[in-house]
Amino acid sequence: MPEIRLIDENGKQLGVMPTDAAIERARYMGIDVIEVAGNAKPPVCRLGDFGKYQYHQNKKLRKQKAHSKTGEIKAVRIGLGTAKHDIEMRFQLAKKFMSKGQRVKVELKLVGRQKGQIDLAREKIEAFLELFGKGNLKIIQPLKRNPRGMEIIIDKVT
Repeated sequence: MPEIRLIDENGKQLGVMPTDAAIERARYMGIDVIEVAGNAKPPVCRLGDFGKYQYHQNKKLRKQKAHSKTGEIKAVRIGLGTAKHDIEMRFQLAKKFMSKGQRVKVELKLVGRQKGQIDLAREKIEAFLELFGKGNLKIIQPLKRNPRGMEIIIDKVT
């Protein structure tokens, strides 16, 4: 990079100058040239202590990580004998969870001889998913069988 836009340690613009001149100025002052925005034309660099800069960047990342909300998964459980109205209530609950930005695990519990009726279970879950409508749903984990029944993890389309 032949030229860079330089900012001093106080945030004052020093203007566009050759890279060699900026490095020479930093050596004279006993500090580093830190690239802040490498994609800009010309690249933006700052004069300062690189260790201090790294410390502040890591501190910023830790703060963001602490405040970010990890995707919670809420569960909605239905069964083969769950009535239509109850399924609609579970649908409303799932919609509420997804509006808050949470993923929803739809669990279909199979007990005893119901474990042999996998086709009915699959149809029940597909009927539940059809309540959301086409294109309004993103499947995070496809329908899979587990020892207690079947489950699928869904999220709203962003």
